[in-house]
Amino acid sequence: MNKFDIALSDCNANQLTDFYLQKAIDGTSIKLTNSEIETIIRYKNDIRKMSAPCKYKSFGVGVGSNVLNGEWKEDGGIYLQKLSGIVSKGAFCYLRNESKQFKGSETNEELSAKDTVAESVKKLYFTIYVAVASAVKKSINPDSIEALLCGIIPKEATGKNKNIFNSNLFVVFANNADGQTADGLGAASIDWSLTYDYAKTPRIYRITAVCRSIYYTQPDELESDYQKIQGRL
Repeated sequence: MNKFDIALSDCNANQLTDFYLQKAIDGTSIKLTNSEIETIIRYKNDIRKMSAPCKYKSFGVGVGSNVLNGEWKEDGGIYLQKLSGIVSKGAFCYLRNESKQFKGSETNEELSAKDTVAESVKKLYFTIYVAVASAVKKSINPDSIEALLCGIIPKEATGKNKNIFNSNLFVVFANNADGQTADGLGAASIDWSLTYDYAKTPRIYRITAVCRSIYYTQPDELESDYQKIQGRL
């Protein structure tokens, strides 16, 4: 197996604290009491416990043009750029349709329930965790999972009698990295939404998450896929 030459330095991954959560929802119609925020933080800790410590660690979580800290930080960001490009919707669909050698996978998760806001956020966290874990077929380190949950920042859109919170985020991760090399590199991109009908009581929350993912063990395969999508990003 050929290792990836990737310069990584230790980094303090973003943490989902009560302050971070409150700041994320400021300016949206989501209103949370202190008790609900405490409940969501407890749910976050439950999600962390679902993933055992391992060698799969993130080196970036992207939300739009912003990149949050993972457990590693890549010098120069070359692989972050390549991997996030490959799992972007247009490029990923092109590779899946045009290349028989492409190893990317896509999963869809959906659920709905009569819930409180806190319960719906819990289920959103769980849904995204399941989507990523099942897509990459790997256990990701708990600190990287928490950094991923920090990327779930709502972008609000209002439809007829509905409130829609949706966004896209991606995570890039390295396997068994030592600061200079890694055994494998991967990425996942998640399109998620949280919708409720505010004209109905009780509210029914609907959650969807579509996850596109890829994992590479050979540097030449990653480079080949990246070259195929030039001009499509």
